[in-house]
Amino acid sequence: MFPWPWLLPTHIFYDNACGLLKHVQHQGDKFFELVRPVFHVRNHHKKDADTFCNSNSNPALFPKLRLTDGKWILNSSIAEQINIWFSAFQAITCEMSIPRYNFFLDEMILIRNEWLVGELEHKGKQPFKLDFEARKAEWFASHSE
Repeated sequence: MFPWPWLLPTHIFYDNACGLLKHVQHQGDKFFELVRPVFHVRNHHKKDADTFCNSNSNPALFPKLRLTDGKWILNSSIAEQINIWFSAFQAITCEMSIPRYNFFLDEMILIRNEWLVGELEHKGKQPFKLDFEARKAEWFASHSE
C-alpha cells in the first residue's frame, strides 16, 4: 500500500495498533519508524493494564490529531464504518473471480469517494488530495542529512 516511505501517513488508525507497533519494533523494521499506529482507545483497554499501549498508541498523546478547539481531526472509528459499508457487497462479490472482485470494489470505492467529496463540499468542508510530489521532496529533504 505504501511502496515508498514518503507516501506513508504520520499516523495510522489500526484496531490492534499497540500489537502492530510491538511487532514492527521487534522486527527492527525501519520503514515505518516515522509512523505512529494509533487506536481509538474508548473500550479498548478496559483494565488499563497495558502500559505500553496506553503510553504509545493512545490518540490523546498526539496533539497534531486535534484541532485548536480540541475536536478530533479524524474519525478514528472510520475503519469499522467502512467495513460495514463493504459488507453490503458481500452477497454480490462472494462468487466473483479475484480480478472481477478487485475491479468491482475499486469502482464502488471511486463512486463513493466522488459522492463523499460532493457531500463534504456541500457542507462547506474543503476536501483535498495530497500532493505526493511535495511529500516526496519533503521526505528526501528531511532524510538527506
